[in-house]
Amino acid sequence: MTGIFSVAGKFPPWAKGWLAGLLVLAWLLPGLVGHDPWKPDEAYSMGLIYHILETGDWVVPTLGGEPFMEKPPLYYLTAAGVARGLAPFLPLHDGARLTSGLFMGVVFLCIVLTGRELYGRGNGCVALLLLMGCLGLLPHAHQMITDTALLAGFALALYGLALSRRRPALGGGWLGLGAGMGFLAKGLLAPLVLGGVVCLLLFFPAWRNRRFFASLGVALLVALPWLTIWPSLLHQRHPELFDVWFWENNYGRFFGSSGLATRQEPGYYLKALTWFTGPALPLALLTLWRYRGQASKTARTEPGAPLQLPLVMAGVILATLFASAATRTLYILPLLLPVALLATPAVTDSVLPLPRFWRTLLITLFSGLALLAWVVWLLALCHTVSAGEWDIGGWSESFVMPEGGMPFRGVDFGLALCASGVWLGSIRHMGQSARHLLAGWTGGVTLIWLLSMTLWLPVIDYGKSYRTVVAQIQQSLPTPYTCIASRGLGEPQRAMLHYFGHILTQRVERDRSAPVCDVLLVQISLEKPREPLAKGQILWQGGRPGDTKEWYILQRLPIDQ
Repeated sequence: MTGIFSVAGKFPPWAKGWLAGLLVLAWLLPGLVGHDPWKPDEAYSMGLIYHILETGDWVVPTLGGEPFMEKPPLYYLTAAGVARGLAPFLPLHDGARLTSGLFMGVVFLCIVLTGRELYGRGNGCVALLLLMGCLGLLPHAHQMITDTALLAGFALALYGLALSRRRPALGGGWLGLGAGMGFLAKGLLAPLVLGGVVCLLLFFPAWRNRRFFASLGVALLVALPWLTIWPSLLHQRHPELFDVWFWENNYGRFFGSSGLATRQEPGYYLKALTWFTGPALPLALLTLWRYRGQASKTARTEPGAPLQLPLVMAGVILATLFASAATRTLYILPLLLPVALLATPAVTDSVLPLPRFWRTLLITLFSGLALLAWVVWLLALCHTVSAGEWDIGGWSESFVMPEGGMPFRGVDFGLALCASGVWLGSIRHMGQSARHLLAGWTGGVTLIWLLSMTLWLPVIDYGKSYRTVVAQIQQSLPTPYTCIASRGLGEPQRAMLHYFGHILTQRVERDRSAPVCDVLLVQISLEKPREPLAKGQILWQGGRPGDTKEWYILQRLPIDQ
């Protein structure tokens, strides 16, 4: 993998582009197809997409038969279209997940163009390698989640801002499109953050000119349809649902007043940033240290000094993260774009070879991880490790050995073998320059991800899918029954019941008529004291393979209940 860039100097310019494309495809494609929707985010996303496929209604996001006003419909509508178009060739969930690949393609293209715009030709690929090397990006970029559309919106807007100094109309168009896409992906976050970036940029003399103001005018015109059409349609049809989305899921979630925010311990983001950003954050800090004295000078003498834009955007996003009551590592994704751009000069300006220690450490780390993945996979394939003996400590919930043992899939084995061969053949040519080591890091990360999404995909899928639980519930349902009431079911569970089993439950928490149903499905947490069950016959109880938190009980209720 790393040889794609470390030996690129031996190839003509046209071949370098193809080699770079191969590395991007090796990073991007594994994990997009071949597995069920995974808990938690993919599961509820598929429920929203499935509703659009069934009804064609995209104005009111609906999950399990109930409005779900957490996010606007851009991702779900796009995914429904892609899934329907690919339905003859792929399962609906695989087709829908490819939408994330499309949005990530936009992100990659924009980061290359932005890096080139800020730092000159030849530097865009360095920014791309830094972004691809961020450890937190890998799993989320391959998930069926609306945050990939949000990230694409930020990437388009960032490129538009960088381009606006040279081509105001075109830059404004990309800025407006990015702001609009970000809004329809996740609400007010993108327009407000980008608005804050623009306001801060105006403090720099280089940005206070007619060209930039003209660019902002174009951006507003382009963004206006994205910002108004869906909210207007929603307000016309369901004003009360508009209020739920606008107030509770935007302001209420951010400030914590709605009770929807996911709270973590103090310092959560400081800890997460140390691993989520990979090598990009330390290199970005190194860039700022090197240019600490030059930044104030260039702000006055060089129009639009290249560090200004990514530094301002990183500052606004960081301030937003720390101000928000909601905390998840997923929310760090937009920060990776300006951090990768800030880190780019630390790589491109480094001309002397780095100590040999770093090359040795990098090769040892990724070669060791790849060898471990192969050895344990071979042991599992030979039934040396059985389903009952499988345990990886804290990872046991994600890595669950199927009851039939590790399956052998020829195509996946071939891809993993080829990727490992490329790695072994290329590490001999890895140089000691910063560019070579960066390419080596990104190639190593890509190798481990590809091995995980080929050799180990059946194991991960078995532990993160709801398919087996839904099948067991379906088989245990009495014949006939009136309806199914539910208590304690979360959004992912209700979505997968609908998608895999075509089961819509009447939630006791929402529907007072639900107790008249003659079947009750209860979800309980194994980490909390169990509430008393309703009177009735237990038809089935169980959970997902390896899950130590969720438990489900299916009951037949007395007719008079």
